[in-house]
Parts: sequence; structure tokens; C-alpha cells
Amino acid sequence: MLILLRYDIALPNGFFNLAVERDIQTHAEGRRAIAKDYNMTTTLAAEAHFDTIINDFILALDRNFAQKESVCDFTIWSEYFTYDMITDLVFGEAYGFCKTGLDVDGSLRDLRQMLLLSPFL
Repeated sequence: MLILLRYDIALPNGFFNLAVERDIQTHAEGRRAIAKDYNMTTTLAAEAHFDTIINDFILALDRNFAQKESVCDFTIWSEYFTYDMITDLVFGEAYGFCKTGLDVDGSLRDLRQMLLLSPFL
């Protein structure tokens, strides 16, 4: 029987990553640890947060583009929406990208710079 060596590029730093974990037992333990965050009760409780961010997003698009009949760069605005949603879930409060229509405190600029460097980390 031929046994090939595997080249594991997914975890070069040795940190645990459930998405690429190959050991069935370890993967199952990791899934159990986070399953509570993805059940229906937790999702329904988070829905009010989602609704607020979605409403901010729709109001911003209406105010900045529909009412003015101007063109929207949806790439930027979808990024604002995404990061408002993520910051609300992670930190309990959206940064306000959609409300302000701006890169609050240069956060997205800094993130882009970091992502440019990530292949070298």
C-alpha cells in the first residue's frame, strides 16, 4: 500500500481551525463547542440586530442614492453593510459605516492594508 505524505498548507502556524480539521473526534468536539451559537434560539435572538443593520443600510441607500437619483458604488456599500453587521455581532454595536457613509476611523483602510500583507505573515 502506497502512503503519501500530505502537505498541510491550511495550518502553517499550528492554530486550530475547525474548517480544515481532519481528525473526526477533534472536529466533533469543535463543532459541539460552537453549536450553541448557531441554533434557532440564538439566531432568532440576533434577528433584531440584523434588522437594525439592514434598516440602516436601506435608509442610507435611499438617502444617498435613490432620493438623489445618483449612481451607487455597491462594492463600497456592501462592504459597509458587511462590516456593520460583523462589528455589531462581535462587539455588540455597529461601527456606523452605513449611517455615516464613511470609513469610520479608517478601519476599512487599515483592514485592506493588513490583508495586503497577510500572505507574508
